[in-house]
Amino acid sequence: MSEDEPDPMQQQWCCLTCSQTFRWGKVRMRAHGLHCPHCDSTNLHPADGTTTELDSYGGEVGTLN
Repeated sequence: MSEDEPDPMQQQWCCLTCSQTFRWGKVRMRAHGLHCPHCDSTNLHPADGTTTELDSYGGEVGTLN
């Protein structure tokens, strides 16, 4: 990832259950999927309505493969 590209971990997401917004880096990852950091719902979506497919991520937050 170059310095010109936005960091995907900073992308804003929203919870369709409690309406809270948060950075992707705040999402709770558990055995049964991704959960809202506010209400623990799994009903999450990008806040701007767009998605980005990544093969992997290596950055300040950690590595996802």
